[in-house]
Amino acid sequence: MISADDFRRELQGQLERATSRGYKHIVINALELHVALGVFPGPKHRTAEDVMESERTTGDVLLVERGTKTGLTIRYRLPRMQPALSLADVAHVDEDGR
Repeated sequence: MISADDFRRELQGQLERATSRGYKHIVINALELHVALGVFPGPKHRTAEDVMESERTTGDVLLVERGTKTGLTIRYRLPRMQPALSLADVAHVDEDGR
């Protein structure tokens, strides 16, 4: 069974390959994401679309809404912005610099 993590890895892989080739954007749709993993989506299978939407950020363009034959289609801007660090990710330094 294909999981959300499988879709996420495939999507991130496609984004990284396009970036390494110098592309400024890449268009990805949910049906193609399923096919890349060797599965065909059922009528209620929305995991790929959920993963695609979670990756969507400012500058990405929604080209086709959910619920179509090809599924959600997004033009992702490249290179991707690195996620901002949260306070939990930053080491705490006290007043003495330790």
